Amino acid sequence: MVAVFQGVTPATGETKVNQAIDAEPWPVLVVEDDHEIRESLVDILGDQSISVISAVNGRDGLNQLTAHNGRVRLVLLDMMMPVLDGDGFREEQTSDPRFANLPVVVMSAYRDVAAAAQRLGAAGYLKKPFSVSDVLDAIRVHSKQS
Repeated sequence: MVAVFQGVTPATGETKVNQAIDAEPWPVLVVEDDHEIRESLVDILGDQSISVISAVNGRDGLNQLTAHNGRVRLVLLDMMMPVLDGDGFREEQTSDPRFANLPVVVMSAYRDVAAAAQRLGAAGYLKKPFSVSDVLDAIRVHSKQS
């Protein structure tokens, strides 16, 4: 896999300071329709003692945010999904004051994933295929502190 994660905030171009990943009580929400990718991310994060919840599409992701009262430290968001895609998720997420400030890292095989992340006001992006270290770096850089 090609490591293409960039620890840069698209909106400002600022590089964020890495934080250690620890067993924070707030989970990472993985919103991904591809079963294998979703389950791999759940397993990888679990192996790192990172609490994780998952959703199969954007609508399910919003339901998970509601069920957890917005107590999520980061959303890993796929762009192309049935029911509600990444754009729709982000539109609804940012219009809800309970969830508007949650950091989102967009995941996509789009050639212009960086532009999509910037357009959506995402904290960062991961270009598929990505490596385990890319995901862990994204969590270190962009996690909301509980």
